[in-house]
Amino acid sequence: MLFRSVAAALACEECRLEIRGGDELFDAAGAAVFIRAAGNSSGGVARNEIRIARTVALGKGCFLKVADSRHVDVIWSGGRCGLSESFLVAEGGVANAEPAPAISLSLADAVFACQGGFARLLDSPARPALPELHVVADACRFAVADRA
Repeated sequence: MLFRSVAAALACEECRLEIRGGDELFDAAGAAVFIRAAGNSSGGVARNEIRIARTVALGKGCFLKVADSRHVDVIWSGGRCGLSESFLVAEGGVANAEPAPAISLSLADAVFACQGGFARLLDSPARPALPELHVVADACRFAVADRA
């Protein structure tokens, strides 16, 4: 895992990231970035921002895991991402959480090849509230396996 956060910003420019995988779905080792929820001092939910430019991310696992529902903004420009799992795996949150969790992806001029599908939003009886997912892609190419 490259980065673990409860509220912060991350920027990578012209980097090469190798993801080596993990044993469990929400094992932090299986992702380049792992974000777990924590309220901020004003009682709200803190935001995380991830900026990636001209970067290559390859390996076994996913790029971003979001646990406990968060507000996350990802801005990816240029480069490529080739993974054995999904680009994004997000776990649901508790019912009626305020403010509602959201994940925003702004993608440009990049290639994403994800064998597990591009994004997976997971709910359960204990965590039924899926985050809103907003994706804008400009001049991107996507490849996913048939099983996704």
